[in-house]
Amino acid sequence: MRRIVLCEGPGDVAALREIALWVFHAEAQKRNAAAGAAGEEKRQLVRNGAALIELIAVANGKSGLGPTLVTTLKSLPPGNRPDDEAAVESVSVIFDPDTQSPGLFCAELSAAVAANASDWTLAGEPGTWVAHRAADEQVTIRAIHWRAPGAVVDGLPDTQTLERLLCFVAAQAYPEEALIVERWLGDLTTLGRKVGWKAALHLWCGLVEEKASETNAAAKFLHQNRTCAPLVRPIIEQVSLFNDLTPVLGPDQRAAGL
Repeated sequence: MRRIVLCEGPGDVAALREIALWVFHAEAQKRNAAAGAAGEEKRQLVRNGAALIELIAVANGKSGLGPTLVTTLKSLPPGNRPDDEAAVESVSVIFDPDTQSPGLFCAELSAAVAANASDWTLAGEPGTWVAHRAADEQVTIRAIHWRAPGAVVDGLPDTQTLERLLCFVAAQAYPEEALIVERWLGDLTTLGRKVGWKAALHLWCGLVEEKASETNAAAKFLHQNRTCAPLVRPIIEQVSLFNDLTPVLGPDQRAAGL
C-alpha cells in the first residue's frame, strides 16, 4: 500500500524522513531529484515493510496543504480499494499550528475537501477521517501537528512548530548550551530584534552543529547527532507524536498480521 504525506516545506520532509529511519526503522529509497531553488529536497521515499511512504513538501507552505490534499484526492484513480496493494492507503497532512488551534486547521481541511473534492465524503473525528468515494473505495486522511513538551526556551511564544521540537531535543541533549541559547535570545530581544523558533534553531546550529542549515537541521538533531538521537523517541512519546506518526511512518500492521 502507498501512503502520501504532505507537509509545509523541505525541512519537514527532512524531519519526517529522519524520524522514519531512526525511530520507526524504515528504509530509505532512492532519492528523488525534485528540489527547490536552494537545493532542498522536496520529495523523499521511504519503505516500512509493505508500506511505501512518499514525503512531499507542498508549494506555498501551510496555505498549500488544503489545496494539495484536494488535488491528491481528485487524482486517485477509480478503484482505490483497501485490498489493492497498489492503492493509496492514507493521505496525511503534517503542519505547524503556529498561533492557530489544530482543530481550526482541521476544520479548514474538511471544508476544502467538501467544497472542491465533492466526490469524496469525510467521516470520523476531525483529524482522523475516512474518506469514501464509491461503496468500495476509501482512504484514511490524517492531520497531525508538530509539537514539543513543555517550555523549551524561556521567553519565546508557546507556539507549536517543528523548530520548537528541534530546539527541545537540542536543549535536552545539551543543557549547558541551552543556557547560552537563552542568554543570546535575551540579548537579541534587548536589542529590539524580533526572535522566534527559527532564530533559536539558527543559534543551536551555530553552537553545536555549525555545518547545519535550517534545511538539514532536522537530519542533524533527529538522527545524525549521536547525543540527540537517543532522546528523540522519548520526547515525541511525551506529546503523543509517536502514536500519531506510527500509522504514517510505521510498518503496515495488516501485513505483519497485527
